[in-house]
Amino acid sequence: METYEQNITVYNKGESKATLDYEFESIEILGEKFEIGENFTSEDLENKIKNDYPFKINIVKDDSNLVGENGEGYFRITVEWPFESGNDSLDTYWGNKAYEYYSLNPGKESLHIEMMLIAVQG
Repeated sequence: METYEQNITVYNKGESKATLDYEFESIEILGEKFEIGENFTSEDLENKIKNDYPFKINIVKDDSNLVGENGEGYFRITVEWPFESGNDSLDTYWGNKAYEYYSLNPGKESLHIEMMLIAVQG
């Protein structure tokens, strides 16, 4: 799979420097949805996507230039799914699972993440 990348630019129109953060609200992977609430926290969802799947989702934030009046920062989100993980049975399992999902859900996203992007001035 080619690496997917989404860049989000944030502008600070306020008077003081701001810092950036984020929280996961929900993730849906191959039709299976998890959301914060009774069973999951934002941290649980982040740990789930970091540890339970063969693809890697990386979120980088840069607020070093998010100064007051005209500052700019960004979030960069990438999704990488290496062709070979070194575990053939796991690669086969996830490859078949992805193929089955695409076959039954043509045109539907296989991965959907809802996040709250947070800027705090202080």
